[in-house]
Amino acid sequence: MVRTYTVRLELADDPSQLLHALDVIANHGGNVCSVSYDRDTVTPRGNVPVELAIEVDPDRLDPLVTGLEESGVDVVDADGAQRATSVTVLFDESPTETALGTVLQAVGEERHVSLSTLSWTATEAASGRSCTRIRLVAEPTVDGDPFQVVRRLAEGCSYRLVE
Repeated sequence: MVRTYTVRLELADDPSQLLHALDVIANHGGNVCSVSYDRDTVTPRGNVPVELAIEVDPDRLDPLVTGLEESGVDVVDADGAQRATSVTVLFDESPTETALGTVLQAVGEERHVSLSTLSWTATEAASGRSCTRIRLVAEPTVDGDPFQVVRRLAEGCSYRLVE
């Protein structure tokens, strides 16, 4: 039996972002009944909050939400249950091996955060400049601010965090 669920997303204010999310929903058997958003409202991360009413079989809701998350869509909550949130941290120049080890160790010590992706790119080989990107997944915390962990990591490792 089909049921209607409320799913809240955070999307970048780009034309393709909503279309991408709707495509994933359709591919998982969901039918969007309504879309509510206000481009003038921006989350602390600079995204637009979007609320969807989706009709789907109850046994398809979790795969649908997982499909959204795996395709890069930030799902804030689905049917009233908060979801894990991901954040990408960029280092303009690669931190030293010791500094990166400190960051990774600090992530490992956090109960509500895990490392999802670590990548390194040489941007200017001649100058030795590079970029390191880590993607962290933060579970919802008791105080409702999953990014406090990222702030604490940045402060503890003496990195400047730009939100």
